[in-house]
Amino acid sequence: MKLFSLLFILGSFLSFSQVKTDFTERYSSTNFGTSLDIPNLNLNAPILKTSSCSNSSEGTIPLTGCADIGSSAFNTNSLTSTVDFNFPVTMPSPTPACFVGSELAGNWSVYDLASGVDGLVLRPDMSSLGVTASTNYIWMTFYQGTDCSNLTEVACEGAVIYDPSIPAWVPLDPVISGLDDTQPLWIFTSSDNAYLLDIVLRGVTTPVNEACAGAVSTSTGCNLGATPETWTGPSANGVTCTGGTWYSNENTVYYTFTATSTNATLEVQNVVCNDGTTGEAQFAVWDACGNVGDYTTGFSGCAVGAGTLTMPALTIGNSYIIVADGQAGDACTWDFVTTGIALPTELINLNAESLDGYNRVYWSTVSEVNSDYFIVEKSIDGYEFEAIGTVKSAGSSQSLINYTFNDYEQRNETVYYRLKQIDQNGEFEYHGPRPLNYIGKDALTVSPNPLSNGGAINFAFKAKKSYVISIMDVSGREIALYNVYNSTFSSSYVFETRNIQKGMYTVRVINEEGKVAQTNFIKN
Repeated sequence: MKLFSLLFILGSFLSFSQVKTDFTERYSSTNFGTSLDIPNLNLNAPILKTSSCSNSSEGTIPLTGCADIGSSAFNTNSLTSTVDFNFPVTMPSPTPACFVGSELAGNWSVYDLASGVDGLVLRPDMSSLGVTASTNYIWMTFYQGTDCSNLTEVACEGAVIYDPSIPAWVPLDPVISGLDDTQPLWIFTSSDNAYLLDIVLRGVTTPVNEACAGAVSTSTGCNLGATPETWTGPSANGVTCTGGTWYSNENTVYYTFTATSTNATLEVQNVVCNDGTTGEAQFAVWDACGNVGDYTTGFSGCAVGAGTLTMPALTIGNSYIIVADGQAGDACTWDFVTTGIALPTELINLNAESLDGYNRVYWSTVSEVNSDYFIVEKSIDGYEFEAIGTVKSAGSSQSLINYTFNDYEQRNETVYYRLKQIDQNGEFEYHGPRPLNYIGKDALTVSPNPLSNGGAINFAFKAKKSYVISIMDVSGREIALYNVYNSTFSSSYVFETRNIQKGMYTVRVINEEGKVAQTNFIKN
């Protein structure tokens, strides 16, 4: 794993100041000298950044949410920054807190933040990395302010480190929090020697439960945007976890539950990480926030991946803390599946299938506490959802309950369904989304046919798309023309034929790409 290899360099999980001290001692400026020997670089590669602060924005860092995990949106909702070096470099003043004094190359860049972005997840593109053999760190310093003359340092982090024990370059994937989305973000990237590197910048909303004090009670999990924890994992303390090895704490989140039995089990299912790859989650249980990281007091066990955590000595009615972390720093979503534990609504599946004339959305719960109802929502792009129906829930239950909802508006395209589960106190949480790709007849019809005073043009009109509908007589003369914008999920367009003569007519539908569908109808 990424940070596990870093242990060979540092010897243990060190604080940032310790890393800086170790780096300074091992790689002082006296070891580098002043030679600009850069034999491994393509000097014809573009140098796109400036060596001094600029107020010219290079783009907006978009917001990535938990719903994007597992879809292509996780990759498209990001901005790639090219941070190729500049010689010589104008160093920031005052000197950033993490600098060691040997920095020779660097550049500035500035970005706007999309609304809701208060954190930043960085992922260096290691395939783009070109550096000299003497480079050991690439640093990134983050500033916010109104302009270059009014900057406040927000954070200073290592982005990439060279690990001689592998030997290889290791991305550190820092997470920056506490950002203000109303102000631009300046980044100063630097190193002790020349480099070429692209870094993916992903804006996030910091989860409310990234600290134990903010633990939430829910049946689903997501750790996107959480920052690393300082306590060391169970495996580093000689504790064996069911299902695998617990590595470093890189993006940890916290949950709480109430014991309904002295014997309980906990596992996670439907783990989806990053761009849809199946990942692993690390999770453990303590009896209180003050004991998290202590493996002798209040510790109920740990599990990794598909492992099941069995807890045989709980106290009924007491609250406990679940600690969850994505293996290897992955951003993941998952479902908690439990016995002997009360969670608001414990959903164990959500699926959709296409049937003859309708789509069926179905889901199951194995635990409900004060649940009121479900809202079924639908989207054609996976981002903007609208409510299409409600289903009353059982309220409180500790047994398996199956639910279904039928959507009679089928479309010749992929649609997405998700659930908004509402508690009796008004609190809510989302489940999904789940995609459904319906492949039906891409046909244009008129009903009824023959018709008298009017009818419906039936077609797979896509939502938020414009169409031209033309009606022509047998000679090809256009007798009616309609410009239609399909704002919702409508798949038919009602038209009037009262004022046209009896006979055969052709109706033609043209979409925004100029594709044409046509059919005939008869007016009585």
